[in-house]
Amino acid sequence: MNSKKSILNNMLILVLLFFNTNILYAQKYFVKDGTAFFKAETSVNSYTGTSNQLHGYIDLQTGVIEFMLPVKSINTGNKKRDKH
Repeated sequence: MNSKKSILNNMLILVLLFFNTNILYAQKYFVKDGTAFFKAETSVNSYTGTSNQLHGYIDLQTGVIEFMLPVKSINTGNKKRDKH
């Protein structure tokens, strides 16, 4: 539950930033060494994963949000699944 609350708080902050861009000066926020957490669900099973190679940016002037992470950096705790 705590992670859901954290995600909702982060989304609220992003929404507030975008609605107030006319007040803010043109700014870019960069992430160079971030961490991504995810949960995947299929009809057969579900699992979580992480990556410590998240990088990207938020450009308040253009409203662009772009984040990337190498697929090979994903760790789900199952080497065979990670390889595929």
